Amino acid sequence: MSVAAVARPPALQRIPSPILLAIAAAWVAAVTAEASGIAASFHHDSLLQGGPAFGLALLLFLISWQVMTAAMMLPSSLPLVRMFNAASAGAPRRGWVLAAFLGSYALVWSGFGLLAFVGDAGVHVAVNASPWLSAHDWAIAPSSVLLAAGAFQFFSLKDAFLRACRHPASFLRRHYRRGVGGGFALARGTRCSAWAAAGR
Repeated sequence: MSVAAVARPPALQRIPSPILLAIAAAWVAAVTAEASGIAASFHHDSLLQGGPAFGLALLLFLISWQVMTAAMMLPSSLPLVRMFNAASAGAPRRGWVLAAFLGSYALVWSGFGLLAFVGDAGVHVAVNASPWLSAHDWAIAPSSVLLAAGAFQFFSLKDAFLRACRHPASFLRRHYRRGVGGGFALARGTRCSAWAAAGR
């Protein structure tokens, strides 16, 4: 065992196994969906063009979005999860506290996905209503997405989000509160994760 491993508190070394199982299950679901061809049915274009009613399309999109979040975003947040798990080691109802924290994380990414899907639906409506846009879809995507992403780099908001999310320890020191409500309230702080990811 290394000196570094001995120096670290035992609680800080552990990531709850249900979280690791959720990440593994998300990857299995994503790979299986892609290999079987089902993944294309959950693509936003497939859901919005000739797909189910908008409410059902949104629900299916958010389900697939959560699978993506668990497979791609949650692993990069494991240092924060591990630190939160250690910080809440002595909290009453510790399991519920961690569940509330993870629920807040999922809620933030769901909100981000909701905005993206509704925005994309608005783009589809605009294209369908404009013959010129229908004939020149290059004017919207991908050029508009690249322009918007490029413009975001020049806004101080991006830097503020990145500073807030740069290190999980400093983030946790500023926002941690004990209890279930404190774990869920971190949704107000973890909102920076989605926007910072867009700016990287």
